[in-house]
Amino acid sequence: NTLERQSILQSLRNSEQKLRGILDSSPDGIVVTDFKGTILFLNTAATLLLKSLSLKVGSVFPTLPNPNDKKQITLKEETDSIDPKIISVVSAYSYWDNTPAYCLTLHDFSDRQKMIDELILAQRVADKSNQTKTTFLANISHEIRTPLNGIMGAITLLSDTPLSREQKDYVNTINHSSDFLLALINDLLDLSKIEVGKTHLETTSFNLKELIQCVLDQFAERPNKKSVTFKLIMDPNLSAWVVGDPWRIRQILTNLLSNAFKFTQAGNVTLSVSPYADSH
Repeated sequence: NTLERQSILQSLRNSEQKLRGILDSSPDGIVVTDFKGTILFLNTAATLLLKSLSLKVGSVFPTLPNPNDKKQITLKEETDSIDPKIISVVSAYSYWDNTPAYCLTLHDFSDRQKMIDELILAQRVADKSNQTKTTFLANISHEIRTPLNGIMGAITLLSDTPLSREQKDYVNTINHSSDFLLALINDLLDLSKIEVGKTHLETTSFNLKELIQCVLDQFAERPNKKSVTFKLIMDPNLSAWVVGDPWRIRQILTNLLSNAFKFTQAGNVTLSVSPYADSH
């Protein structure tokens, strides 16, 4: 019986040495404490992580998480470095030398937190840059509209004077270019308003058919150097008067048709207008 007991004890010692060897080779810090927080074991990784705290077997672990919470705590270890180490600690119930204990797993999150802080800083810089860009777009757009309005006013006055056919063509070209430039400026203003969340849609009654025709007239006056024909399909059930934002609708139609004519080398461009059937 004595030999058998000694054999069992030796087997237990060998198992304990193997366990300690496995725990000591873990890249994560492992600390075993009793329920009061007294350290019963800590591996090499834990010793290195908590170097400034000079913890050893018999010391009291500074912060003991409750395994019942199923949460990790963050332990900041002050070092000579500008930034302290940020160590996550996860606790679980265990046994050590047949005694109920806590097993704490430690992991250094300093690099991860540094990366998160850098990403947050980069996001703030990007947001500030974006706000600067938005403000610039809004300001420059307003500044450009002032002289452009003067040009367009002068063109209107000039078109009312006696002009030769060639001169009228030049005036029409300037007029169309000014309209297109004004549309681009308005797009820039809309973009800046969208980015700061200040877009406002009008709700007013307007004649949709007249608006569509007005948009089509702009393209009818432009010289067509391509073999592109245009077709308008208007649903007979479409109401002439509708409620909405006529400027936005005109903007959308102008952009759609402009792109259609621009990217269609030959063939047809068709605008189909019909009422939306809401099934709900």
